[in-house]
Amino acid sequence: MDFNKLARLPILNRLPQDVLEIVFRTGEVKQVKAGDILSREGAQACHVIWILSGRAKTSVENINGEETVIDIISQGAKVGLAEVCEEGAYCLSVQVLEDSVIFQLPKAEFLSLLEEQFDLQMAVFANISVEMRGAVREINDLKLKNTSRRLGAYLLGMTSAEEGEVVIDLPFGKRLLAARLAMKPESLSRALAKLKKTGVETMRNQVKIMDIEVLKNYCGEDDWLFEEGMV
Repeated sequence: MDFNKLARLPILNRLPQDVLEIVFRTGEVKQVKAGDILSREGAQACHVIWILSGRAKTSVENINGEETVIDIISQGAKVGLAEVCEEGAYCLSVQVLEDSVIFQLPKAEFLSLLEEQFDLQMAVFANISVEMRGAVREINDLKLKNTSRRLGAYLLGMTSAEEGEVVIDLPFGKRLLAARLAMKPESLSRALAKLKKTGVETMRNQVKIMDIEVLKNYCGEDDWLFEEGMV
């Protein structure tokens, strides 16, 4: 594995070289297959996991025992950090969608490193702070925005472009995108139709934004939803 990939992961990208090397020696890089379970809702958390390549879905069971997809996660995403830190149970189930590569640290080893390495403590605290602000932003978005503006803000968060035309590769299909944005598939279709007026076009698994500024004005520049890894 390219050591530089590990050095770019959230939390680990804040560590000095010597501490990062300790983390690398302590953890394990694993190949996982489509369908493998990385965590199961309600089970005791036993690892902190980073996704190095591939995709996975996070989900919970509703009161009827049916699966509700929460998110689709990919390179750079973490699993189990908060649960391991509080020595609790996983709050989400995470299932691999395609053959992937992960880096994992067992709970005991991670907590030992956290106790010994001040730089790791600070990196974890900083990351949790960023994620909390992002969660508050997204909750506000869900409460205050209609579906088309919510979708537009999400698309803006998937590109670093600030002006002009851009084409975005969707990391998953429209059904999972709808689940990610807490919409029904038909609501997503209506939202995409409304966004056409702002110059947003869909092409299979791609979305073209004709003018970033137009979409920003429609959605509200301060309401972008930044994907993890862009923070």
